[in-house]
Amino acid sequence: SGMLEHYSFSADLEFSVETGASVQTIAVCGPRIWVGLSDGRILICDSLGNSICTWQAHYSPVVSLAEIGSRTASLGQDGSIILWPSAHPQGSHTDPRKITYLRDVRSSLSTRRTYNVLGVTWNVNQTRPGLHAFRNI
Repeated sequence: SGMLEHYSFSADLEFSVETGASVQTIAVCGPRIWVGLSDGRILICDSLGNSICTWQAHYSPVVSLAEIGSRTASLGQDGSIILWPSAHPQGSHTDPRKITYLRDVRSSLSTRRTYNVLGVTWNVNQTRPGLHAFRNI
């Protein structure tokens, strides 16, 4: 289990919140404290330590959180990235608000590019390959 504690500048404990899993990452997003946990959940607290909501955000530990405009991105240890509306974040992988939202912003989040890749190998202790061994790409 984990604990989120906030201390004042004079080292006085201001609040303490039991998280139920170890804390992996913390981000301040607007007036709220977002906490990524080792069990894949995200916990959101207000500035006084009151829990606002908790939900299962990923199937692996949440390793990073970042505020991006009016959205908050969470990164799971498995590499999955999910954008949450910062104002109404609660949901799950089947939350229709999140699915609709991601569908709406998908084109602005990624760009399709085509790359040509040339792979070359060298036969050590053998003869150098002739030009016929390479194709024009």
